[in-house]
Amino acid sequence: MAERLSPPSRSSFDPQPARQADHDGNDALGRLAAIAVTVVVGLVAYANVFAGNFVLDDTIEIVANPALRQIWPPWTAMFGGHQVAARPLPYLTFAIDRAIWGLNPAGFHATNLAIHLLTAAGLVMLTIDTLKRPEFPAEVRRAATWLGGICGAVWVAHPLTTAAVSYIYQRIEALAAMFIVWCLWTASRALALPVGIGESNRGIGRGWRAASVALAAGAMLSKETAVVLPLIVTAYWWIYESRRDEGHSRPPLAFLLMVASTWGVMALVLASKKNEYAEFREAVHPPLRYALTQAEVLTHYLRLAFWPTGLCFDYDWPLVSTPLEVAWELAAVLTALGVTAVGVLRQASWSFPLAACFLLLAPTSSIMPVADPAFEHRMYLPLFCLVSLVVSAFGLIVIRARQRVAAGWRPWLLMGTLGLVAAAVAILAAGTWQRNRMFHDPKRLWEDVLSRYPASARGNWMMALDAAQRGDVDAALGHARRSTLSSPWGLCYQQVQREFSAMGDTAAWERACREGIATLEEKQCAGKSNWLDMKAGLIESLMAQGRHDEAETVCRETLPRAERSLGPDHPITMTLRLELLRCRMGSGSLQGLEPEAAAISRRAATVLGPDHATTLAARTAYAFLRAESGNDAEAERELRDVLAIQQTGDGDLLQIATAAENLGNFLASRDRLDDAIDVRVFICDTLCPALGSGHHRSQQALASLAATLEAAGRAVEARQVLEARRRGAAGPGR
Repeated sequence: MAERLSPPSRSSFDPQPARQADHDGNDALGRLAAIAVTVVVGLVAYANVFAGNFVLDDTIEIVANPALRQIWPPWTAMFGGHQVAARPLPYLTFAIDRAIWGLNPAGFHATNLAIHLLTAAGLVMLTIDTLKRPEFPAEVRRAATWLGGICGAVWVAHPLTTAAVSYIYQRIEALAAMFIVWCLWTASRALALPVGIGESNRGIGRGWRAASVALAAGAMLSKETAVVLPLIVTAYWWIYESRRDEGHSRPPLAFLLMVASTWGVMALVLASKKNEYAEFREAVHPPLRYALTQAEVLTHYLRLAFWPTGLCFDYDWPLVSTPLEVAWELAAVLTALGVTAVGVLRQASWSFPLAACFLLLAPTSSIMPVADPAFEHRMYLPLFCLVSLVVSAFGLIVIRARQRVAAGWRPWLLMGTLGLVAAAVAILAAGTWQRNRMFHDPKRLWEDVLSRYPASARGNWMMALDAAQRGDVDAALGHARRSTLSSPWGLCYQQVQREFSAMGDTAAWERACREGIATLEEKQCAGKSNWLDMKAGLIESLMAQGRHDEAETVCRETLPRAERSLGPDHPITMTLRLELLRCRMGSGSLQGLEPEAAAISRRAATVLGPDHATTLAARTAYAFLRAESGNDAEAERELRDVLAIQQTGDGDLLQIATAAENLGNFLASRDRLDDAIDVRVFICDTLCPALGSGHHRSQQALASLAATLEAAGRAVEARQVLEARRRGAAGPGR
């Protein structure tokens, strides 16, 4: 056996016999069959994924992301993160999906599933090629196709992969994995071809190397965790190829350096978005406590790999304080690391899956702290490393057992083994099917999270938004309080108060702001950015109720604290300065405000950008002040510019409608009723199809249109609009 496991030297290695099966028709059919079985299993396991909905970052980074509304020029989407840093290639695919499917989540799920199946096919090919290597026993080499197909079927159906497939936004993880897998497969082909054995082989080798480097660059453009890919390729060469390079004149150093050069791509992406990564701005967690916690997290991942029950969409994993809290988990992880290191140093063939697993987990599960200690999608590709190791070992045991039993029993052993494998795959596929159903209803998904982690910041945040959208004020604010107590830097109260603002429920809006301020003060966050932002929301809610004097008092108390804490050019400070201006406008004292509005508008455009919400609000205030001083043409031009920017920039439907309402109100105040009607029709056409005619803003828009039609003497049309408004109020919608 020792002689059989010893790899031949490079000088005696002839790649043609070792790769002869690649050119054999039966072997090619076997590979196709293995891939076909894997794909069919994946399609069955994920057949119900298309009914899944947008959840969490899907809504923020895909649905509400204006950068994804177009695919040309491509870099707009590639670098257009909404609230977090964009990953160039995944975001480009999101934009392409949006162009094809609109906002139908089924189309996005179809793309995610296609990526999953492509990755599975690459893993099957890589496994077959690796197991056919002379380092493995002859029995394993002969069964490599079977084993590769089993590995692919087990992995593609495993419920642990749902976190990267069923959750649309985690296409980031799946796409990076796809590039990593195919990069490693092409690298294995390039490394297996010695240089200097013929011009044709040199050409083939160059092709494999070029493909591998291009795929590595694709991985770097997909996710930061791909930074370990050059190390994985090097580990593959070291374990499976380096001994064959002994005495060879041209080792693959140049190729390995070419793969490593793609770190430059990663560096450029990180540099372009460094201010959008929380990890680059501040220490998210103490590094030592985070690393200790990862011992516990890794053993949890391992349990899920072998027994995938109790999956959780969003963990609220507490940090460990001392090594004693995770003594046995730490011992287990360190032992596994030690065994892997020894295996790699000795170039043991079994050590590569373990080394790849640890390397893939290293960026998020080591000393470098990231925001969330645990996420199941991080096990997407490492899971296959464990699957391939276990399946290969199990296959070797069965093969050798079959050699030792009587000939009459061998078919029964084979059938029993295949039956056991089929049962395991069926159970895994059923688990994936059930897990996919959780993604059909986001509320159910978050209820499951809260059943495991009642204090979960994100779980309570999402349930608060759901309750706010249903008009359940008490439930919304209860969840918002729990979310903020768990994570005072979150934006739960801000989003809840915006929901009440959009609904026109000014009492709930004010209550949300006041309770948010009190909760943040309880967490000793008075004077911090979130507290100041909630103060700005309170001022807006008071103004919406016509309580301008009270709003001005709050604004005058808050603005100096914002200037001291955040600086005069911070967006919140500038918003508060604008709110003070609007409070004074609402009180009726307009003298001297026009130059102030112009100054705020110019400064906001310079500091925040011409399409920032504060800049546009300042321009709107300035426009109305210009109108009061008799400059109607300039006022109209400002209002139309604001509307045009909202339509082409970051504005969502409600922001676009607000800009149009300002223009419509101005035109109506100047008795330009036909023009005002055109604008109000545009508002109704914008809001009613998207929000439903029963939505508060849709009802408001229809009422304004009817009133303007009535004022223009078009009574019949006004009655038709009012009838449509009544039908909308009686039907579904809010």
